Amino acid sequence: MANKFNLDGFSVSTTNACTASGGFVGALTGNVTGNVTGNVTGSWLATTENDYSADGAIAVTDDIANLYSTDATAQMTLGEGTPGHRIVFAVVSYVSACDVDFVSPTGATTATFSEAGESLELVYSASGYWIIIGNNGAVIS
Repeated sequence: MANKFNLDGFSVSTTNACTASGGFVGALTGNVTGNVTGNVTGSWLATTENDYSADGAIAVTDDIANLYSTDATAQMTLGEGTPGHRIVFAVVSYVSACDVDFVSPTGATTATFSEAGESLELVYSASGYWIIIGNNGAVIS
C-alpha cells in the first residue's frame, strides 16, 4: 500500500528543506529542525520500562525503573551506561527501604528511597559515571 500525503501548502526551498502548512499525517522519519507547533501524537519517545522489587541489577538500557519495595530492604545496582542515556527511578509502592548503588563523579554512590512517589533521574556521562539531574526525595550518600 502506497503512502498518501496531502500536498496542500507543501513547499521545498533551495536548501532542500520542506514545509507543509497542512501538516504531515503518518510516520515522519528523519531529523526535525526548527519549532514544532500543533499536536504531536503517537510514540515520539521510545521507552524501556521495567519493574524491580528485589536485590539485583537494574538494566542500564531502561529509561524508567519502577521500584516496588517489599518487606525487606532491596539492594539494587546500576552498572555502566551509554553516554547520554537517561534513566528515571520511580518508587511506585513502599514497605521497606530501597537502595540503588551507582558510580557518580564522587565515586560509589547510594540513593536510598523511603516513600512512594520519590524519584531520581540520572544521565550517563562520556567520562564514565552517572550524573544526578533530578531528585525528588531520594537520600544520596
